[in-house]
Amino acid sequence: MQPFNFEFGERYVAIGPWQIAFRVYSEFNVYTPAPDALEQKRDAGKTVITADRFAWAGLQQSMPGSFRAEIVEKGDEFELAVEAELPERIKGTTVYVRGIPKGEISVGTFRFEPLGERRNDLLQYPKVAQCRFPLVFLKHAKADYTFALSTDAEVRQKTFAAQFPGEGVLLELHHHEDARKWSTHQQTPVWQFGKTKNPPDIVARRMRLMEDQWGLEPWETRPDVPDWARRICLVLNLHGTHWTGYVYNDYARQLAIVRYVADRLGGRHVLAFCPAWDGRYNYNWPQYEPAAAMGGEAGLKGLVAGAHACGVHVIPQIGAQSANRTFLPQGLHNSAFQDAFGNPFSKDVDWDNDRMGDTYRVDATLAHPGFRQFLLDKVCSLNERFGFDGIFMDINQVFHNDSRFHITEGHLDFARRLHERFAEFLVFGESWYDGIMPAYPLTHCAKGKFAQWNEIFEKYCRVTYHLVHPAPGRGSTGVYEAGFAAPIVPDPDADVIPALAFVEDTLAGHAAEISQAIEIAKTYGKRKGII
Repeated sequence: MQPFNFEFGERYVAIGPWQIAFRVYSEFNVYTPAPDALEQKRDAGKTVITADRFAWAGLQQSMPGSFRAEIVEKGDEFELAVEAELPERIKGTTVYVRGIPKGEISVGTFRFEPLGERRNDLLQYPKVAQCRFPLVFLKHAKADYTFALSTDAEVRQKTFAAQFPGEGVLLELHHHEDARKWSTHQQTPVWQFGKTKNPPDIVARRMRLMEDQWGLEPWETRPDVPDWARRICLVLNLHGTHWTGYVYNDYARQLAIVRYVADRLGGRHVLAFCPAWDGRYNYNWPQYEPAAAMGGEAGLKGLVAGAHACGVHVIPQIGAQSANRTFLPQGLHNSAFQDAFGNPFSKDVDWDNDRMGDTYRVDATLAHPGFRQFLLDKVCSLNERFGFDGIFMDINQVFHNDSRFHITEGHLDFARRLHERFAEFLVFGESWYDGIMPAYPLTHCAKGKFAQWNEIFEKYCRVTYHLVHPAPGRGSTGVYEAGFAAPIVPDPDADVIPALAFVEDTLAGHAAEISQAIEIAKTYGKRKGII
């Protein structure tokens, strides 16, 4: 962020104990309703603010336009809607609220951190480490809270930013319009802002929207959750082939692992997750064919059939976003994410340890109709050939405001078409934000635990430990390529399905840790009433 080093000149208006001001952003510049043109009318708790001109460049310049903000006060909070019109296309609006006490701020899954400059003073939605919902809380010294919630039923980016003038906090509420819909006129979704002593009541507002507007149903009744998935107590992360070609577990060893665990837990409670089942992790995407070094087509068929004979279900991994240009049809090289201005996005990851990013891949978006059909055809073919029980979509949580098509819509359509094609089929994702919860009833979680108010997730979905969690022993992170780290023992009391990573030496050398994970899975299953 490049902060202005001059006074921009917006005018603040008193609403209850707060003061609010506004900015409007076009694709060319930023404006505020001209202070000398601002009119304010108040009647019975409703305030309407209008202007017929905008000012910019520290009020040195002005231009014609139309601005209207309607604020309705409701006790300790208010609702605010903004409407603006400019001669230029509008990409977003901001509401500034000052008069807020300092405190801690909610991050990720409602974990609170002391609010600090350049640490957590800029939070984006949807971004899994920052905001999974368009909702933020500030927690104050006396356990009172300030909240800001967008009532937007569409998945459109929001940014919450804090400034620290004097003793208090100035909170910025940014709405970023869907880049497909930029126009000279914009109606911003309603913001709800205020004080609360009961954050779960505010969380419940988002839950009602997710149910009423998106049709999200509880886990127990979701039609896209197979009955077998409701009995899962343990996920086996069966690491296959590293990016370099190093094989951790071939299909034969994976089957041996599955049989070993199924004998001790009961196969109906086990999900075998197969990352890098198709050879070089990430590099071979999107070929998605059995790896010769792991046992080829016959070996993969033997793994799936053998797992099914034990009652275990098997799900392979593919990339929702990443595709190697070498294996991607030439006509789909334009499927990479673009930003709102049409610039392609490319993520460089250092896969070969030369300390430079490897940019061989297209960061393809599932919203691209051609790439979505390509992946759909791949998944359908794999399921028909090998009898998988679902599909895991890696990197499903990435969001860009693409001006051509909407990524969330791509995920929802992809999942819907799979369920139309296959019965008892589970769509499993790497991570989540609220808008893709209807597509992914099961996901990973990098940290494994949720801080609080987990009903907003647990009511509808389930989560298990992420692929990055290390295997027993040296703590290898396997194909995820995060080096070595301290192994994590699953918490049977957490609302997280236990998982255990298997690398090359896990089955042969870590029977005690496997037994421990199985006992934790039994405890989890009994607590959840599925064993």
